[in-house]
Amino acid sequence: TLSFLEQRAGNLVTHIDDGTVTFIKRIITAGVRQGLASPEIAQAIRDGATAQDVLGTEGFWGQTLEDIMDGLVEMSETRTNSIVNYEVAWAENAGKQEELKRSGLTQKAWVHLGDRGVTEAGNQHPCVLCSANEALGWVPIDFQYETVFEPQAFPPAHPQVDHCTIVFNPEELGQVVASGDYAPWVGD
Repeated sequence: TLSFLEQRAGNLVTHIDDGTVTFIKRIITAGVRQGLASPEIAQAIRDGATAQDVLGTEGFWGQTLEDIMDGLVEMSETRTNSIVNYEVAWAENAGKQEELKRSGLTQKAWVHLGDRGVTEAGNQHPCVLCSANEALGWVPIDFQYETVFEPQAFPPAHPQVDHCTIVFNPEELGQVVASGDYAPWVGD
C-alpha cells in the first residue's frame, strides 16, 4: 500500500498546483505509515501547522509555502476526506491486485463490502457503477473495470467513500494450492 501511495497518490486531484499534489502525496503516505485513520489524515491536510512542518522540512519556502497552505486551508472537509479515502483505497486494492497476480491466480471479482440499499439521504449502496462492476462476477486478472476516471483493474470506481475491493476465486485458489504451485506474494 505504501509503495503504491508513494508512486501515485494525488495524481488524479484536480484544480491544485504541483506543490500541493506533492504535499498531499507525502501527508497521505506518512499518515498511513503512522497508522492514522483516513479522517485524521484528511484533517492533517487541512491543518496549517502540519503543512508548515511537513513542507518546511521538504525544502518548500516563501511564496510557494504560503500559496500551498492557503489552498489547503480552503479545502473542504468533504474534499480532503474524499481525496484520502480514494488514494488509500486505490493503493490497498493495487496491492491486492499485485498479490493475486504474483500468487499465480488468474481470476478476480469486484465485491461491495458495505451496507446495501438506499440511505436516508437517498444514496444507493452500492452505486450503479459499482453494482455493474460487481455483477460481472469472475473476470480475468488483468480485466479493466469501469470507473469515473478511466478503466482500471480494481476499485475504487469513484471518489468519496467506496466500500469495494477485489477478491480471489476460492475454487481457483483451491486448485492452485492442490497443485503445489501456490506461492503467496506478501509484498516486496
